[in-house]
Amino acid sequence: MKKYLTLLLIIGATVICMHCSKSNDPTANNPNNPNNPNNPNNPNNPNNPSGSAITVTSVSPNIIYANDLITITGTGFNADPAKDTFEMGTIFQGGGFAPYGTEFGADGKFKIISASETQLVVQASDAQYIDFQVGNENRRPWPFRIKANGKKLVSGFTKVRRIPFCIFERDHNTNVGTGCSFFLCPGDTMFSDAGRGLYGACELYINGVQISGVAFPDSSKMRARIPKTLFGNTHDDCVTDQFDFKIINGDGRSVTRKVYMSMSPPMFIDGASFDQPTYSRSGAGVAKLTITGYSLYSSCEVRLTGLDYEAISSLGVSNGFPNQASIDFGVGALPHNGSYSVSIRRNATADWGFPIASFTATN
Repeated sequence: MKKYLTLLLIIGATVICMHCSKSNDPTANNPNNPNNPNNPNNPNNPNNPSGSAITVTSVSPNIIYANDLITITGTGFNADPAKDTFEMGTIFQGGGFAPYGTEFGADGKFKIISASETQLVVQASDAQYIDFQVGNENRRPWPFRIKANGKKLVSGFTKVRRIPFCIFERDHNTNVGTGCSFFLCPGDTMFSDAGRGLYGACELYINGVQISGVAFPDSSKMRARIPKTLFGNTHDDCVTDQFDFKIINGDGRSVTRKVYMSMSPPMFIDGASFDQPTYSRSGAGVAKLTITGYSLYSSCEVRLTGLDYEAISSLGVSNGFPNQASIDFGVGALPHNGSYSVSIRRNATADWGFPIASFTATN
C-alpha cells in the first residue's frame, strides 16, 4: 500500500510540474498568461480594449509643412511601427473622421518612420497631395488621427502652411512682342498671382543673385523688377538660357524653378531727331542727333549717308542700357550740300535699319 501511495505522489508531482512549466511558456494559449499575445491585458495586443489611452503632448515642428518629418510625443503608441497608424483627414459634422485616401494616382497616407511607446516620427507618402488637401489656410485645426494598441485619438495641428510654389511670368504691359525674345528679359516687370507658401519676409534670387525691391502682397502673390544689368552689359536679347529662380520664404522654406530668360533687355527705338533741320557747312556747325527708345546698346552703330558719302560712328552710350542717347556730327566736314540721313544697327554684324532722321546741309 505504501508502495502504491509513493508512486501516486510521484506521478502527481510530475503532472503539477508539467502544468507549471507549460503555463509559463510565453506561447501557451492561456488567457491568464501575461505573455500570451492573445491576452486582453497584454499591452502588445493590437485589439486590447483596456490598454493605455493615446495622448499627444507635443508636435514638432511648431509650423507644419506637408513635406516635413513630423515628431509626435505622447503616450500609448506601439514601439512596432507596423502597429501604429497616423492619418490626416476631415472631420464631418457629427464628429466622424474620414482620412485622406488614395485617388487619382495620389497617396494620402503617412509613413511611420520610427516609433516608440512615447514618440512617433511620421512623413507624408505624397507631400504634394497632402499640401493640396491642407490648402485652406483658414481652417483650424488640421485634423489627424492616431491608432495604436486598439485605441485611437483624433486631434489636429494648430499651424499648417503651404509648400512654397511660384510661377514666374512676364508682365504683359512691358516689352512683350519687342526685341528678339518673347521670354523674360532683364528690365522686365515679373509677377505671379498663382503662388502659394510665400509667407513672411520672402527673398527672390536669380542664379544666386538677390533681387532687390521685390514685393509679396500676400502668400500667393509676387511682384519684381529684374535689373537691366543682371547679366552685365550683354547686347543681344536673342541669347536665352534656363536660369534658377529661387524664392525663400520667411520660414526658410524655398522653391526653385528653371525659367527661360534672355541675357539682355530688348532694345527698340521710339524715334530720333536732329536739333534743327538745316545746318551750314561754312559755319562748321554740329548736327546733334538725339535717339530715344528702350535699353539702347553701347554696341549700336550709327551711319550718316548722303550723295556718295558714308560715315559710321559708335552710339557710344554708357553702360546700363539708357533709354536716350545723343551723337554729334561735324557739318563742316561734309563734302557737299544736300540731304543727309541716319540709320542705326544694334551691332557691327547686324543689318542696317531704315533711315530714322535727316537734315539738310547748306553753304
